[in-house]
Amino acid sequence: MSEIVLVAPYKKMLADANRIIEEMGFKNVSAVLGDLSDGLIAASRAVDDGAKVLISRGGTYSMIHYVSPVPVVEIRISAIDMADMIKELQSVSDVIAVVGYANIMSGYELLSQFGKKIIKAELCDKDDVAKKIRECGQKGAHVIVGDAVTCRIGQELGFTCYLLESGERALLNAINEAQRMLAAVNREQELADKYRTLTDSVHDGVLATDEHNIIVAVNRPACRIFGLSQLEMLGKPLSAYRTYGAIIEQIEKGIAFSDEIKQIGVTKIVASNSPIVQSGAFRGSITVFQDVTEVQTREKNIRLKMIDKGFVAKYSFNTIVYKSKKIADCIAIAKKISNYNSAVLIEGQSGVGKELFAQSIHNESQRRYAPFVAVNCAALPPALIESVLFGYAEGAFTGSSKGGKEGMFELAHTGTLFLDEIGELPLELQGRLLRVVQEHEVMRIGGDAIIPLDVRLICATNRNLHGLVREGKFRRDLLYRINTLSLYIPSLNERPDDIELLSKRFLARYCSQYAKDIQGFTPETITWLQEHKYEGNVRELQSLIERAVIICDNPQITLRDLSLGLSETYDSYDDDTDDVSKSSGDSISMESHGSSFLSLKDAEQAYIQQVYEQSGKSVAKTCAVLGINRSTLWRKLK
Repeated sequence: MSEIVLVAPYKKMLADANRIIEEMGFKNVSAVLGDLSDGLIAASRAVDDGAKVLISRGGTYSMIHYVSPVPVVEIRISAIDMADMIKELQSVSDVIAVVGYANIMSGYELLSQFGKKIIKAELCDKDDVAKKIRECGQKGAHVIVGDAVTCRIGQELGFTCYLLESGERALLNAINEAQRMLAAVNREQELADKYRTLTDSVHDGVLATDEHNIIVAVNRPACRIFGLSQLEMLGKPLSAYRTYGAIIEQIEKGIAFSDEIKQIGVTKIVASNSPIVQSGAFRGSITVFQDVTEVQTREKNIRLKMIDKGFVAKYSFNTIVYKSKKIADCIAIAKKISNYNSAVLIEGQSGVGKELFAQSIHNESQRRYAPFVAVNCAALPPALIESVLFGYAEGAFTGSSKGGKEGMFELAHTGTLFLDEIGELPLELQGRLLRVVQEHEVMRIGGDAIIPLDVRLICATNRNLHGLVREGKFRRDLLYRINTLSLYIPSLNERPDDIELLSKRFLARYCSQYAKDIQGFTPETITWLQEHKYEGNVRELQSLIERAVIICDNPQITLRDLSLGLSETYDSYDDDTDDVSKSSGDSISMESHGSSFLSLKDAEQAYIQQVYEQSGKSVAKTCAVLGINRSTLWRKLK
């Protein structure tokens, strides 16, 4: 049987329909004869044989439409059909009764303009057609106009009858409408199949109810937890499962909850319930849940695999040691950034903790359970960067692994890829990186398959990328793509408030590591640590404290512990006097300060101001003399 079946109430319509089907080449349409109950039987057989849309008219349409499980298209009366019938009735002098369903009752008012007396008798689903015709006869009607049913019964009662036929245009319109409806039905069925496949393939159990708490959807994972089949649960009231636990009653009452530990039978689950409310009325609920044991096992396996490969972010915002407002502001911005999937560019000098922030952003995001893959672009030989990032197919080059190898982008799928020192990436690879970032897909070297990706990109640099763009060493379009969200980490020299706290944290760490019992720092040591100019930032401070812990044999770390054995780059100290002696090359004396020495910080500020004034307050000239970028100059001047 065809997908579309036309049920014709009379033989002429059947013949007209078959001719149209053949002439128009409708391969998925067929027609059968059937009036009223016979038509209903024919329609039922068609549906059993696979029909998805039915077509009929008049009383037969009404009967089929009332019980059909598939859509039914009505053959409507066209203007041409109506005009032909009015023309035919112009020669009739008797009272005319138009008897039928609503679709044939309009248009006959025109007959009254030709002096005809018209009686209208509209039929409903359960009306007795013979009784309606007799009532029209009692009102003086001798001529009956109607559909096949009306005319057949009217003739049996002795009336002159005119059959209102549906012409070929009306039939063709109905078939075209049925084709559109069939396409919609097929799309809906396809979506339903995809939805069912999707819900059955996920780990979560899904249970959906309607406004009467009847189960309208339940997937296989949910059935496994209930210990029942889908057939046993679909269409059943939720109240039938109250013995499974208090969660059933909470769903019935439309109580919302998220990621709460519940119980179904003897199984502990993590469940979320979302009531559906429209215009203030309860329309059902969607409940999602997982077996706690399965969740724990799956998460453990994922974490173990990532740990084996080293693709785990170890740090979070809670591990960042700080006291200064500048770092507090950085953390606040980074936490906001964590909530989004846009690319991030972290800027700052070497040793300020850019990867620490990158890992913290990952662990604060929804990707925290997915891989965190870090790549240092400066540490990879240029010849290997492409294969490391994008992977390669089998046989791509001599010595390539059998079966090929995943690149870092593939390994970071669903997680975060951290590209450190992005400014060192060769210019010839920047175009390919741009395409991967832009299209969210990658092709391995020597491969021909496109691999879709879901990766959040975080880049870091200690270089002025805008300057590199001007020099033609970095692509401008790539910079804009990776710089959607930006974060600047201030150097340790810009946040001296953090130095004492960091020093104490490093002291505790290395005392534990080297089994030392050192209680702290002398006041002079803390002062020097806070005034020292750190070229290596936190990393330099960490090395200083580690070295001092190893050397120190006293209860407190002194200036000598910091300076003993260091090169002339660091100042030398005399512990007996606690005086700081600076070499002439490392100190600056200003006439405005008399004979007093300046701290490194004050000397730096004075020198920058002096260069700025002498260059005529030219930002470009000042940056060229000092060897710094514009943003650094503005921060220093501020």
